[in-house]
Amino acid sequence: MSFDWGVIYLYRYELLLGLQNTVMLVVVAMVLGVIAGAVACFGRLLGKGPMFWLSTFYVNTFRAIPETVLVFWIYFCGPFIFTFKPNAWDTGILSMSLVAGAYFAEIARAGIQSVSRGQWEAGRALGISEFWLWTDIVIPQAVRAMLPASALLVTNLVKMSGLVSVVGVAELIYQAQTLGSLRFRYFEFFTVVAIIYFLLIFPFSMASRAIEAHLDRRK
Repeated sequence: MSFDWGVIYLYRYELLLGLQNTVMLVVVAMVLGVIAGAVACFGRLLGKGPMFWLSTFYVNTFRAIPETVLVFWIYFCGPFIFTFKPNAWDTGILSMSLVAGAYFAEIARAGIQSVSRGQWEAGRALGISEFWLWTDIVIPQAVRAMLPASALLVTNLVKMSGLVSVVGVAELIYQAQTLGSLRFRYFEFFTVVAIIYFLLIFPFSMASRAIEAHLDRRK
C-alpha cells in the first residue's frame, strides 16, 4: 500500500482545524479544571464539614466514571437535568473540565501536603501571617511538587479530547474519520493524526520526566 501524501496536503486545512479544536478543548478544559480543582482541593484540606464531603464526592465520582460514559451521559442525559440541551462543544468542555478538576484537586492536595509540617510551624513561630506563609513558603514548594503530575494530566487531556468526537466535536479524530470515509484513505489520515498526537504529547511527557528528575536531584 502506498502512502498518498497528496490527500493529506489536499485536506490540510481540515486537519489543521481539527488540531486547533483539539488544542482549544485541552486549554479551556485545563483552565476550568484548575479552577474547579483548586476549590475541591480547599474542601478536601478542610478535613470535615459539608464542603469536605462535597469535594470528596466530586473527586471520587469523576475519577471513577469512565470518560466515554461521562461524555455520553452529559450529551444524552443532560437535557433531563439542565434547562438546555448541551451541544457537542458544551459536552466536550464540561466532561473534560470535570475530569481535569477531579484529578487536579488531588494533585494540588498532594503538593500542599508535601510541604513539611516543620516549615508551617517555623513560619508561624516567626510570626509570619497566614497570607505570606502560603504565598512565600507553601505555594512555591507545592507548585514545584505538582509540576510532574500536572504535565501528565495535560497529556491525559490531550488523549481524552479524542473521545468527544463521538458526539460530533470536530477535533482530530473526528476529522480523520470524516475525511477517511470521504476519500477511503483511512491509513493516511489516521497515521497523520497519530503523528500529531505524538508531537503534542511527547514534549509534555519529556518535561514531566525532566522536572521529576530535577526535583529528585534536589532532595
